[in-house]
Amino acid sequence: MNQFDSISSIYDLIHQDKDYQKESEKIIKLIYENHKNPKKILDVACGSGSHLSFFSKKFECQGIDLCENLIKVAHKKGLKVHKEDMSNFELNEKFDIITCLFGSIAHNLSLKKLEDTLLCFKKHLEKDGIVIIEPWLFEGQFKEQIAKRNVNENINIISKNTIKNKIANLDKTYNVFGKQINSTIKTFCFSKQEYLNSIINSGFKCFHLNINLDFKNGIFLLKC
Repeated sequence: MNQFDSISSIYDLIHQDKDYQKESEKIIKLIYENHKNPKKILDVACGSGSHLSFFSKKFECQGIDLCENLIKVAHKKGLKVHKEDMSNFELNEKFDIITCLFGSIAHNLSLKKLEDTLLCFKKHLEKDGIVIIEPWLFEGQFKEQIAKRNVNENINIISKNTIKNKIANLDKTYNVFGKQINSTIKTFCFSKQEYLNSIINSGFKCFHLNINLDFKNGIFLLKC
C-alpha cells in the first residue's frame, strides 16, 4: 500500500490552499528561460496532477507516480500519468523537461535511491533538456513537534513529526468535514551538499536558484 493511498480521495481538498497556478507559472517561466524549444514535459511524483494541469496548457505532458489512487484522480482530469517508481522507471521515450516538485524527491529514503532517481532522469532527458527539482526540507530544518494547519474552517491537519537517522516521520490526522483520516508520510532530510554531490555524480551541471515554491529552499536546475 502506498503511503498516499489513504488520503487520495481528499488530496486536492487538503491542498486547496496551495497555489499551484502561481507555482506552475514560475516553473513555465524558468523553462522558457533555459530551453529554446520545450515541447515535452514529464512531471515525476506528480500526485493528482495539479501542476500538470497547468503545464498541459503549454506543453505535451505526462506524469509518473506510485500511488494508484492518485493516478486515478489525475486520469479523471484528463492527464496521462503512469504508475512508476521514480528511482527505476522506463517509459521508452525522452523529454525536453523533467520536473519533480513539492519536495517529492525526498521520498527517496536513501542516497542510493536519490542517485538512482537522478540517473533515471538523465536516461529520459533529451541532450539539450533540463531537470527542475524542488527540494524538501534540508537536514537540520525539520523540527520534531506537533504541528497543526488549518486549510479552512472545515479542514485541518494535525501532524506529529519525529525524525530518526535523517528519515522524517509525519503521523498525520486529517479532519475533513467531520471525518477523520490517518496517514503516515516518510521523507528523507538530505543536506544541500548531499543533493549537490548526488546531482554532480549523476553527470549533471547544477544551478541552485533562489526561486521559492512551497518549502522555501529554492530550485535545483540541472543540465547535461
